Amino acid sequence: STLDGSTTSVVGGAGNDIFTIGSNHQTSAIAGLLTIAGGTASAGGADILNIDDSADTSNTTSILTAASLAGLGMADVIIYGTVETLNINFGSGNNTLTISASNAGTATILNTNDGNDVINVQSISGPTTINAGIGIDTINVGSNANGTLANPNNNSGGLLIGIGSVLTVNGNNQAGGGSDTVNVDETADPIGRTGNLTSTGL
Repeated sequence: STLDGSTTSVVGGAGNDIFTIGSNHQTSAIAGLLTIAGGTASAGGADILNIDDSADTSNTTSILTAASLAGLGMADVIIYGTVETLNINFGSGNNTLTISASNAGTATILNTNDGNDVINVQSISGPTTINAGIGIDTINVGSNANGTLANPNNNSGGLLIGIGSVLTVNGNNQAGGGSDTVNVDETADPIGRTGNLTSTGL
């Protein structure tokens, strides 16, 4: 946890460091600014940042950028850098996450877990994996992806130029008959494009 109004910085060294954020698997105790910095790339370490909100039963709204994460019930922001892997674990509520950017040097992995979640992927620079959990999840891809719980498929008038790395989406077999949806939007592009859609990729 961090105190309201405080600033806390944690800096890794030359080794392989693991940073885990979450008190009893919830992030709501982050009340002050928290900065996580892994070792420098030249040090050759493989640092991992785990953000664990898996016990949270409430609905949350979050925004991920190339350098920060806001939301998940936190009163302040997590600033991160020079970590090679970022793992984000949702709770069982109906959660919304907008990825406005991701870090080119970081592999980002999101586990949505239970709940009907909405993930908006507007831009990524590093490899990004979304593992949809139990529930009816919606993944919107495009620069204007703005899905909400009330309007999960809100994704039009955008471009895919911001998808600068591999995006992997893994759905989940729905025992109750539900289904996950991926909406990919390039409708704002005035130039004709040729794509290749297979059973596993686009």
